[in-house]
Amino acid sequence: MGALREIAFLVAFFAVGIEVMRHFEDGWSTADAFYFICMTVSTVGYGDYYPTKSGAQWFIAFYAVIGVFGVFGIVVKYMSEVQDFFTNLEARMLACVGFKLVDTAKLPIEQYSPADVNAQLSYWRRHLLALSPVFVLFAIFVVSYSYMSALSFGQSFYFGVVTATTIGYGDYNFENRKPALKGVAAAYVVFFVIVFANCIGEVLAIRQRQKLRNGTIAVPNIDDLEQMLLEKIEKQSPSDIEAKREVGVDEADYVVRTLLQGGLVDPQLLLAIRRSYYWAARAEADEACRNARITDRDIHGLRLREASKRAKAASGVLGRVRSATAPVQPAAEPVDVDFAIWRAHAWEPKVQKARAAGVKARLLTADLPERKLTSSASAGG
Repeated sequence: MGALREIAFLVAFFAVGIEVMRHFEDGWSTADAFYFICMTVSTVGYGDYYPTKSGAQWFIAFYAVIGVFGVFGIVVKYMSEVQDFFTNLEARMLACVGFKLVDTAKLPIEQYSPADVNAQLSYWRRHLLALSPVFVLFAIFVVSYSYMSALSFGQSFYFGVVTATTIGYGDYNFENRKPALKGVAAAYVVFFVIVFANCIGEVLAIRQRQKLRNGTIAVPNIDDLEQMLLEKIEKQSPSDIEAKREVGVDEADYVVRTLLQGGLVDPQLLLAIRRSYYWAARAEADEACRNARITDRDIHGLRLREASKRAKAASGVLGRVRSATAPVQPAAEPVDVDFAIWRAHAWEPKVQKARAAGVKARLLTADLPERKLTSSASAGG
């Protein structure tokens, strides 16, 4: 779903919900209906507004499911991008005052062991940076509600926690606020809940990465590696045994075992990925070469299939309607049926560009070992 379609879906979702709830529930204003929908989508549900008519209850029984899985998912995606932007901004601001954060993606695997990476990082700073967005939103929520309601700081703090965790007891709410204020509060609660969930998820991810680097979870031990190697030997074909081809555990095997042992990925999701790889890797292969590596021949075969599907879709009635109404898209890469011609004109320029980028990256990282920091306090991270 493109950005324009997602925005159109959100507008339509709220417009329909507001009109239907105002139709069924007597005395509800647009602000009341909008507030109710936001509390429903965010799953906070204070209980100050709820459907009382049978028709409204039937409508909400289906509408709420669409809201939680559809609307909430779209809002989460865009809020995550906004949150990442502000987190990066905070990191740059901290760097300006001497608290530089280490980007582990820029530490070459070949030069930095897990212990070296841990020595560069300050995990308390990582946790603080991850939680800073929710701290800011929480402070605004507590101070604003305390001012509006003349409640004590403790009561407002309690209300903020109950809202962020989506418990929503209903003892405090925004029911008797002015319509404009009620609408702003409703939207703010949705964003507050999303940011809180994202921050908690990021903190848990940081903790998992720390444990993984420390070797306290997931990483295969020597017995696991031995078993993995024996499983590979067991699956050797007679031709491989006769040719005395060396068997080994590669990086992909190690990564897959680590993900499964650490519970870092759903086994069924991993199986779906492997199945996708299997069929992508045989795009240009015969039966004997199945499950081989994905090569330039496979890329060529996949490009041809994509071009064929696009041509069929464009030739249909629905395709012509879509092309007439859809925004202008960049032209697709031309694909020559002949592999040699495609490789010379389309593939080789990309290969040369990738090699040049690799040379540049190696030159930039060649002196990194000499610049390793000796204290995590000076690096932050």
